[in-house]
Amino acid sequence: MKRMIHLLAIYCLCFQSAVAQDNFLWATGSSVGSYYNAAGYYTNNYMNPWPYSRTTMIPIVVGNEVTWKHFESSTASQIRSAGIKTDGTIWFWTKNSDPTKSAEPIQFGTETNWKQGAIANSSAFGGFHGLKNDGTLWSMQNETATPIQWETDNDWDSIVAWNSEFLIATKTDGTIWQLEANTQGVPVSVTQIGTDNDWKTIKVNSNGSLSFGLKNNGTLWKYNNSTSQFVQEGTDTDWISITDNGSIAMKQNGTIWGKGINNDGQLGLGNTNTIYEWTQIGTDTDWKQVSSRQSTTYAIKTDSTLWAWGDNSAYQLANGNNIDMLVPTQIGEDHSWLYVSATTLSAFALRTYGYNGPGGSTAAINETAFDGLILAPNPGTNEVTLTFNQAISGVQVDLIAVDGKIVPAAVNSSNSNTLTIETSNILPGMYLIRISQ
Repeated sequence: MKRMIHLLAIYCLCFQSAVAQDNFLWATGSSVGSYYNAAGYYTNNYMNPWPYSRTTMIPIVVGNEVTWKHFESSTASQIRSAGIKTDGTIWFWTKNSDPTKSAEPIQFGTETNWKQGAIANSSAFGGFHGLKNDGTLWSMQNETATPIQWETDNDWDSIVAWNSEFLIATKTDGTIWQLEANTQGVPVSVTQIGTDNDWKTIKVNSNGSLSFGLKNNGTLWKYNNSTSQFVQEGTDTDWISITDNGSIAMKQNGTIWGKGINNDGQLGLGNTNTIYEWTQIGTDTDWKQVSSRQSTTYAIKTDSTLWAWGDNSAYQLANGNNIDMLVPTQIGEDHSWLYVSATTLSAFALRTYGYNGPGGSTAAINETAFDGLILAPNPGTNEVTLTFNQAISGVQVDLIAVDGKIVPAAVNSSNSNTLTIETSNILPGMYLIRISQ
């Protein structure tokens, strides 16, 4: 396969280098900003201001970091997410009520052994939590506070969700637990939910109550709040995942299924009728991951394409309009999406340009040529020159806008070690420079 090197260009063509396989964090909908000026342009987002109006909403890069490993969003609130970087550091960010500022990720502490993070809904106390690689679970008041361990157990497997009163987490032995803290966020109690020890995953509603669970044998279970018991859904034994809101579930054969309220077409069945039995969505068998929150659904296929459907009132489906989509619809044409997490009226997604599947290309570029790469002037206005530490030839250079479109650019080579890109006719914005051979 063709080896491609990507450089991330920030507003006004200020550059930062990055190599293929690095993961960019992207956002859609209200997660890129919730405030508009008189002209309908965002004034609270990661570019501040974003040079596109809400009527041309497309996915954009969040910041200029390319080292994201995993992230998860709050079960209810938009722009309340937790992320882990490849260096093991933990980061949190929340919606900023000040329209003049960005809601940038904030690092908590300096430790580098975090596995997963979780953030509380709304204004819950003690709202930051983290799971370490050693199986210990921790609570954090803020980015400068010392983490407080939840008892001494070291067999925690995952953080499921956290609301204003308690945290739901699972252990490696397949059990489910409820963890409560006091008003200062200090852990108080840890109580097992039920006695079963064969749970694969658990989901929680936006209000913090249990909703669905999957067992190791592939059966699907729904939680009954009246009886505080799980009740099996049907008899199928091939379920592998279900969304947080319990509306979309996936089977081992790569199909996805919908059930429940469908007022905005979030089930992807081509209508807005409430569905009372699990019904297959389309006929495709190549779904890889799906995430749904409220009335919007996002999904990724095995070819790393991104799809979305349902409510689009906040332009959160990233297709340039605010018209609801009743069936799964591909967003862009890129084969570079790794993971997506729906939030309220928005979504966060991980994206890489090191993908080697359909849409990729072949060649071999000696990556050592990029060691000590110099880009000048920085920022650049009329042109920018890339200086390599060794000769480079026969390469193709593309500028890629945030919507995935290739922007024409004139490239000149003054000698075998440099590439000069003319940028005088390019609108200020965020681009990727793709160098392939």
